[in-house]
Amino acid sequence: MTTRQERLRSWRRREATGHLPAAGFAERCIRGTTTTAPHWGATLWSRMVADANLDMSARFARVVGQWAIVLYRAGLPVLASRAAFPSRLPELKTLGGEPRLNEKVGDGNARNPTVQSIRSPPAHYSPYPGPDRNHAAQSACGGLPQAGGEFVRTTGVRLSRGQGTGAADYKARMPAARVPFFMASASRVAFRGSPSAPARRAGTRVPGRQVRGLGMLVDLRPHARLRGKKPLDVAASLVPVVEALTADTDTDLAKVRLVCDWVQYKESFRDVVEVRPILGRAARPTGTDPVPIPSNVRVDDLEVAVDVRRSADVALRELAAARLREVFAGGTSHRTLLEDWGPGSQSCIWDFNSRYWADLERWERSTGRGYEQALPGGESDARNADGARDLIRDLFAIWDPLADSGALPEELYVVELGVGNGGQARTFLDEFRRLDEAHGRGYYQRLHYLMCDYSQHVLNLAKETVADHLRRVSLFALDATRPLTSLGFLKFKVFLVYISNVYDNLPTDEVAQMGGVTYQVQTRAYLPDNACEPIAERTRTEVGRVPGLVRKLLRLGPALLAEALPAHFDHVHDAVMFWRDVWSAIRLEERYRPLADLDTYELAEGVSGETLRPLLESGADVRMHVNNDALASFVQSLKLLHPFGKLVCHDLFVTDLDAYRNNFRGPGKYDGSVVNWVNGPLLAHVGRRHGFDVTYTRFGHRTAGNIVTMTAQVRD
Repeated sequence: MTTRQERLRSWRRREATGHLPAAGFAERCIRGTTTTAPHWGATLWSRMVADANLDMSARFARVVGQWAIVLYRAGLPVLASRAAFPSRLPELKTLGGEPRLNEKVGDGNARNPTVQSIRSPPAHYSPYPGPDRNHAAQSACGGLPQAGGEFVRTTGVRLSRGQGTGAADYKARMPAARVPFFMASASRVAFRGSPSAPARRAGTRVPGRQVRGLGMLVDLRPHARLRGKKPLDVAASLVPVVEALTADTDTDLAKVRLVCDWVQYKESFRDVVEVRPILGRAARPTGTDPVPIPSNVRVDDLEVAVDVRRSADVALRELAAARLREVFAGGTSHRTLLEDWGPGSQSCIWDFNSRYWADLERWERSTGRGYEQALPGGESDARNADGARDLIRDLFAIWDPLADSGALPEELYVVELGVGNGGQARTFLDEFRRLDEAHGRGYYQRLHYLMCDYSQHVLNLAKETVADHLRRVSLFALDATRPLTSLGFLKFKVFLVYISNVYDNLPTDEVAQMGGVTYQVQTRAYLPDNACEPIAERTRTEVGRVPGLVRKLLRLGPALLAEALPAHFDHVHDAVMFWRDVWSAIRLEERYRPLADLDTYELAEGVSGETLRPLLESGADVRMHVNNDALASFVQSLKLLHPFGKLVCHDLFVTDLDAYRNNFRGPGKYDGSVVNWVNGPLLAHVGRRHGFDVTYTRFGHRTAGNIVTMTAQVRD
């Protein structure tokens, strides 16, 4: 076997076993946080680029590209070669590594003579700091996206110290094939920083140095509403906010993002205008050289968000100006804080959510309606009889061959997570008994239906609903995010895990990719003073003491709160009204904090933040849910499944990442609980990594609505 073949087999073994060195590890090596010497990174990098001339997969090319960026930022030599790109661009597209590439680029000289062949020999090293090294790293990655909507792919050209520093100089001196990369959608518009500002230009930026001339990004997400019988009045929603921004001379318009959403929920955590600071990266130690920021990175300071659905009902310019003054002053005037900054999944709104399910009976008694009436259509899709019959027939189709071969277990388990009032279980069991009588196999007598929910009150209601099937039913009070804690004895035994409207009600973080930088969305809950003052008056206390009462409510519940604090609450009903008033008034303030290393961010137990990378880098800027607890529940539920079992979930799934770019997806308020849409591409990606095929289809037994059915089965 030749040396070339041996190296090819070595890299493929590393890929198959998941042992390719990740960029995060490389960065830790270079920073000195491991025992590995810094030069080890450059050594392995050289070996990887040399082997990239072989016909390697897109995943290998991604790792090579990440190492190039890490090494040039650390000041180590970077090989300026396009050999790091594979020729199998279709695979690269499916990973979302470098989207919107034209096929002709991947074919090299055959279709585009200006582009160097993928299998060309390595070119030169560029050990110089500054823009030249930046460009060398771009070459090694096959090009990096340039600000202004161009993807510049360069050949291996050596640049020496003293040559031009601007992107225009690079483009003028070397052949390049330009293909669209970071193209904004039709809803994105650019406002110049000033009437005489030059067009947007790409270049190397140094932290602390202000770059003028970039366009202010305006992202109008509900662009579909620009047409129709009642088209959206863009001027009425945008002009007052832009006027408020231009009136403030301290605002650098070149570093402002103006985002317009249509918040569809009657009640949400959003005000009409929100101002979100975008935090910079941590300052480098004194005496160290600044690291140039790649030209594809747009560094913004501020995001202004407008709810265009409600913008016509307020004095928009005055409200925007007030929000800007408050943020720039660094204060929290006109609001009472309930918590400090933190990830969205750790916000106190999820304590309110848990309290709602724990004391659902008292909430329903106070509002005079059941929680299902808060759902769109006033009922859950889980009770659809046609859908239940389809599920049962699918089970029979699986069980019959197993029974014929003697491989069907004696006990047939079905698990439902989130049982509601028991309507779904009753529908399923009624239809199962009727179809089994016609089928003649006696499956009903072997069936064990496990009803699982967080709320004991809900389980008690569900037990009454399925009274006719109690011999076939068991009830479990459990945390949906950790089903294995209570159901570990059923590992690999369950033929159907059924979930409806649960994942959208579980804690979640949010992350964003903006201008080439990855951020985590941090939140903190607050009460506006105009809402907090009446609440304080009704509870016979001061505004400053309201947060303490809220914390006691969430810890004790309304019954114990009224008993412990009779000076503030005459009756349990008064404590419930306090709960409802606070919930109605509560809002979330947001800011963006850079995420330095995805591999150190754990989405759920055993799920690394690196799982997000292909989604975040799949195209234009995007903000998405992580659905941490839904991921945890999903991964553990998969471990319950029999090899012929499947998981079926009806919920508010986002099935295309562009839906995040065009619509508001939460959080919103459903009665006393929280609702967020679920990141379908992320769950599908995690499912595939665990050996399951995950598919999404529109719920077929309802003509209207947003419910999508997710199905996960062991991959054939």
